Amino acid sequence: MVFFVCNTCQETVKKQKVDAHCQKCRDCWVLTCVDCSKEFAGEDYAAHTQCISEAEKYQGALYKAPKAKGAKRSPQDAWLEKIAAAAAAADCPTDIRGALRGMLSYGNVPRKRAKFLNFCANSAGVRSVPLAEKVFAYVDAVKLEGEAEKEAEAA
Repeated sequence: MVFFVCNTCQETVKKQKVDAHCQKCRDCWVLTCVDCSKEFAGEDYAAHTQCISEAEKYQGALYKAPKAKGAKRSPQDAWLEKIAAAAAAADCPTDIRGALRGMLSYGNVPRKRAKFLNFCANSAGVRSVPLAEKVFAYVDAVKLEGEAEKEAEAA
């Protein structure tokens, strides 16, 4: 929660209550953030959404930030990227490309073969089972950049 101090009347105000305070305190033009001591003129305070933590403020140079966990891609995101890469590939057959473009609008395309075939028949509008199997085989064969590097390191 971000708190500000009115530089006119020295009242401490929550961010949500700043507008109401400005109507009461007519000379309120500059606000100071309690945590980081930055001054904000006019409506600039609204952009101040994140501030330093107490640990950063009081420990100064001794502060060590927690280690950021790597943004791990979910398997579903990787699968959707594979579908997009397959649809954008230059050597993609036209019938498969049309089916893949229809699937790009969905965020829940199944990764397992049987569920993928069911999804194609019921949601994606691909009624032909052989075409759905060709689409799955084509997408499954596509290698993303990260996968190729991992396979090269493992070998």
